[in-house]
Amino acid sequence: MRESLLCALREISPEEQSFLEGRSIDWRLYTDHAAFEVESEKLLSIGNYITVRPHARFTDFPVHGHNYVELMYVCSGTITHVIDGREITMHSGDLLFMNQHVKHAVKKASENDIGLNFIILPAFFDTPLVMLKKDGGGALEEFLVGALALDSGAPQYLHFHCGGNRAIENLMENITESLLSDARSDDTINQVTMGLIFLHLSNNMNTIGADSAQDYEDLLVSAALQYIRNHYRDASLTVFAERMHHSVSSMSKIIKKRTGARFLDLVLRQRFRQTLVYLLETDMTVQEIMQAVGYENSTYFYHAFRARFKMSPYEYRKLHKDDEKIRL
Repeated sequence: MRESLLCALREISPEEQSFLEGRSIDWRLYTDHAAFEVESEKLLSIGNYITVRPHARFTDFPVHGHNYVELMYVCSGTITHVIDGREITMHSGDLLFMNQHVKHAVKKASENDIGLNFIILPAFFDTPLVMLKKDGGGALEEFLVGALALDSGAPQYLHFHCGGNRAIENLMENITESLLSDARSDDTINQVTMGLIFLHLSNNMNTIGADSAQDYEDLLVSAALQYIRNHYRDASLTVFAERMHHSVSSMSKIIKKRTGARFLDLVLRQRFRQTLVYLLETDMTVQEIMQAVGYENSTYFYHAFRARFKMSPYEYRKLHKDDEKIRL
C-alpha cells in the first residue's frame, strides 16, 4: 500500500485517543443492545452496502458478533483475532473474511498495526458471486452463499496469507480509496473490484490458512482442483503438496477420500476436457492438441482417448463437431 495512504491510516482517531487516555470502549458507537453485537446500522449510511473503517488500536475488543459480513485487511504490522478460543494472527497483506454468524475478539493493536475493517451487507456480493460462478466457484463461492443465507447460523471464516501479492494489494488499495472518498457513483466499480479480489484468491487457494473455519479438507480439495485446472499439462502432486505444506501421502489420501478419484485421475480428466475443447472448437491437428494438453507419447494418448470415449479423436471430432455442448 502506498506510503501516503498508510500515513493517513496511521493518524490517531478521537476514539483511539480516548483509549490512550485510559477510557474504555463506548459501546454506543457500535450497538444499541445489551449484548455486544455490532450493528451495520451504526456504521453504514442508509442505502450503502459497504464501508471501510480503520481498526481501532490501543485496546482489546472483547468477544462480539456482527449482523454483517466483515473483511479485515492488514496494511502493516500484525493483528490477532480470537475465534472459538483459537488465535488467528494476521500479518501485512493478510485477509480475513468472517460471515455474520462469527463471534470473535481482537487483541490490542499497537500504533504501527494498521488494519482495515470492511463492513459489508450480503447484497453487495451479488456481482462478486456471479464472477466467481463463471470462474468455477469453489470454496469462496461456498463462503458467499453461506454469507447470503442469513438464517443458516453456521459461522464461517476464511484466512488468506496474501503478503507480497501485488495484484490483491493494488485492488485493496483501489477499493479502500474509493470507499474513503465516499464516492457513491463507484458502487458498481467497488463490486467488480471485490469480484476481482475473489478471483485472485480463488486462483491462489494455496494461500488459505489451516485456521480457516470451513472444513479444511474441503478447502484443500478445492485448491487441488483449481491447481489442476491451471496446470493440467504438468500438474504434480508433489509440487502441490509442498505448496500446501502437506506430505504427498496425506494429500493423496485427502483427495481420494473427498473426490473418490486419485490426483492423477483428476489431471487426466482435465486434460481430456481440454482435448475436447480443442477438438470441437479449433482446427488444431490431433498431434498439436496432444502436445498442447501435455502428452508426449502419441501411442499412449490414442490408447487413453479410445479407452475413455470408445473411438479415436478423429472419429469424435467428426461425430460431435456440430454439438452445442461438449460431451465428457
